[in-house]
Order: sequence, then structure tokens, then C-alpha cells
Amino acid sequence: MTKNEIITKTLTEMNRNCGDFGGSGLDPVEELDREELVIATLREQLPDDDVNTCEDLQGLAAKCCDTCHRFYPHYDMYLEKLPTGGKAWICCTVRAEFLKSLI
Repeated sequence: MTKNEIITKTLTEMNRNCGDFGGSGLDPVEELDREELVIATLREQLPDDDVNTCEDLQGLAAKCCDTCHRFYPHYDMYLEKLPTGGKAWICCTVRAEFLKSLI
């Protein structure tokens, strides 16, 4: 997945969260500021190369963490180096299984 695809997916998942609980509670200007922060943070954290995501590591049998994906992904997700090369943008539960698989 590209950096821009991850950013788009992240914003979609975060906005879905707001709908689940009756809105974010932020006024529209604060919501735009929040989105701009997420975009800027992810652009800084993610490499320009293609990045694997949790979906690419399904063989680890870990259920994704909703908190990482939907509330503060720009802070809670991890960028891990893969032993085969490349990197993966993964949540805490997938990361825990990934790290166990390296032992």
C-alpha cells in the first residue's frame, strides 16, 4: 500500500469511528485541524515506498486493534522492518504476534 493509500484509509477509519459514537464532538474547524495533524504526522512517519499493512500479515492470526486503527493511528500504529525487506504499518496486536514470530 502506498503512503497516500494508508493516509486515506486511516482517515476513513477514523471518520467511521465518529459515526459509531454520534460524531467526534469537535466543531468542523477542530475536525479539519485534527485531519491535518493526522495527515502531516503520517506523511512524516511513513516511507515513500510501498508498505505492508495488517491485512498483509494475516498469517499471524492476530485480530486488529480497533483503538490503534480508529482512534489515534498516527500515534498508536507501528512501522516495523520486515525480515524479508520492506516495512509494515501495523497495530499493537499484529505487532505483538509479529515480534513473537521473530523469536
